[in-house]
Amino acid sequence: MPKRRAGEVAEKICEAFLVSPAKPLSIQEISKISGVNWESTKRYLELFGKVGLVKEIKEENEIRYIKIGAYEKDTLFRLPLSQVQKDTINKIYVSIKKICPRGKPLPSTAMQKIAVDVSEKIDVNIPKGWYLFGEILILPPDNASMNSQTPFPEGSTEFELIREACGEYLQCKNTHEVCLLQYEKKRNLLYSTKEKLYSILTSLCHEESAERMNSARKLINDFAMLAEKNHSDSTLVLIIEDYCTSLLSIFRNSNQKQIQKAQGAVIEAFLRVWDLTATHEFSKSLEKYYEKEILTDFFSSRFEEAEHSAIEALERLRQHEPKFDFPQTEEAKKLMSLMGSAKELSEEEKEKRKKELEEISPSELFRRYGLD
Repeated sequence: MPKRRAGEVAEKICEAFLVSPAKPLSIQEISKISGVNWESTKRYLELFGKVGLVKEIKEENEIRYIKIGAYEKDTLFRLPLSQVQKDTINKIYVSIKKICPRGKPLPSTAMQKIAVDVSEKIDVNIPKGWYLFGEILILPPDNASMNSQTPFPEGSTEFELIREACGEYLQCKNTHEVCLLQYEKKRNLLYSTKEKLYSILTSLCHEESAERMNSARKLINDFAMLAEKNHSDSTLVLIIEDYCTSLLSIFRNSNQKQIQKAQGAVIEAFLRVWDLTATHEFSKSLEKYYEKEILTDFFSSRFEEAEHSAIEALERLRQHEPKFDFPQTEEAKKLMSLMGSAKELSEEEKEKRKKELEEISPSELFRRYGLD
């Protein structure tokens, strides 16, 4: 039987209360009605209790639960938020719209950056994390219920904080500058490097120069090192290393015409690899607000989808990689074993690959084989 997504499990548990809305239910009763095992039911009820969706009631030395809130589906990955958190986020968004000049729609990306800056000063417990284009709240503006909220009063501390943040981000000319501003403010080297690498990859396919090629090689190496430093997931690390190794090989051993032909595969693979990396970033940064086991439930299927997509893109990228012989050394054989091995691994294989990566320095190998 296929594993159900976390959002579906959460819904099943919430729907169990509809059987008898006014009657408190035990964990065993909720588990039986929902078809969710006892351990998962207990874990989700504890989470729902923290965000105000259910309330604990003690009856004859047994803890029972009654539903007091609605499980919303408008957050990213359908992670639960308390009503107080939702109201605060909606008030921030409404206030941003009020402050921004009329007739000049504020892009969703800029609105999210402003909201993140402000939320950190208003309520540090509002869940936020780093995703595809930077740090965001888990309730995006497009899904927020702004019509039911009024802005913060003009002159209030909250309103002035929002005005200050709006003034800073409204100076940006485009979404690219908005993202870079946040990356620099937060000193996030991985995201800054990603942005610079993507920019240079799109231009290298059209215009090649020794200086730009050297910059690209450095950024590729930096991207691999930063991602590996941030994450311990062996499959993610192998996929990133595989992409960077293939990319360096193409740039070093191909002429301009061949690089232009590979452009589509280069960009597609980059976007797929970044999607996987950013999903891991998002899950990791949310560990401050949710238990790791809960996040695993919500993210596991997304990780699998992103891994599969990245691996397919890497296969297409390898078709543009020139063929050349590696030195027949033990280190070369280890590197060749790592290259092309980006696939779903068993737990034993993941641990083995992790140890291999710890023993081999990618930057040293790049230099040894002339790929730096």
